[in-house]
Amino acid sequence: MVYSIVMVISMMGAYLIITTKELTVLRQFIALEIRAKINLQIIAVIDGHDGMGQLISHFAMEKAIEKAKKTGVGFVSVRNSNHFGIAGYYAEMASKQGLLGMACTNSEAIMVPTFGRKAMLGSNPIAVAMPAEPYPFLFDCSTTVVTRGKLEMYNKSGKQLPEGWALGADGHESTDAPAVLANIVGKKGGGIM
Repeated sequence: MVYSIVMVISMMGAYLIITTKELTVLRQFIALEIRAKINLQIIAVIDGHDGMGQLISHFAMEKAIEKAKKTGVGFVSVRNSNHFGIAGYYAEMASKQGLLGMACTNSEAIMVPTFGRKAMLGSNPIAVAMPAEPYPFLFDCSTTVVTRGKLEMYNKSGKQLPEGWALGADGHESTDAPAVLANIVGKKGGGIM
């Protein structure tokens, strides 16, 4: 399962970065028995125990698919989890089973609203996938111009951000990735457009 997620992420041109803390949590999480805290006929709520979002979300979508195949619909919510990666991966899991799949999550405030100067909204990714001919349909987006992960990639490579991606603490456009990321983390103003 983890190899599958890492493979899809690398094929989509993104990076999976696992910190030492996450690796420790991953080892602990694998030892845990993942189960739903609430498990009814069409819904389930899963407590992620602050584990790795990709593993928890994969389990959650498998549970939703199982419920949908039995009843026609399956809704699974996850709490106490972490970053789950590419939303489209989970929606596509359902599509490959002949179902309509949807995956979404919330995120910390990293987006500056129109005419704002401070990050107040999350990027809140949403993905929908369904079987179709001649090709399956997959829609995967976030509510920001660009993801935080892209800013981090530009930061690590020492590149300037393209114009129109981010605002500095003063509320004006910024191409300085390290400063924008520091402002987001420090809640000093600015963020992603």
